[in-house]
Amino acid sequence: MSERNAAITADQACAIVLALFVGVMRDGKPERFVIQNCELSAHSDYWVIRCNSEDYVVHGMTQFCYVGVNAHLINVVTGEHEAVASCISVEEYLQDKYDLDAAAGKQYVLT
Repeated sequence: MSERNAAITADQACAIVLALFVGVMRDGKPERFVIQNCELSAHSDYWVIRCNSEDYVVHGMTQFCYVGVNAHLINVVTGEHEAVASCISVEEYLQDKYDLDAAAGKQYVLT
């Protein structure tokens, strides 16, 4: 699936992610978040989006870097959101999802 025929566009996916941070405050003022990058996953089934505070992304102020999330995944068909923790790569996370789907509820052994 290419960006042209994805049900959820890159712009829509980014808007979904940015909406997660509405209302986040820092020092009594709304924190501004921006998108660092947005790309389709290798199987073109998720938008892989990274975002952080504007002060970190745009101005390089590392003290305002939010940590703990590697990336946000937005399903290109449903718009469903998943967060990938910093302790795992997006590729590993997605491979685990694909393996679980392939197992279809049956037990399997990783080799």
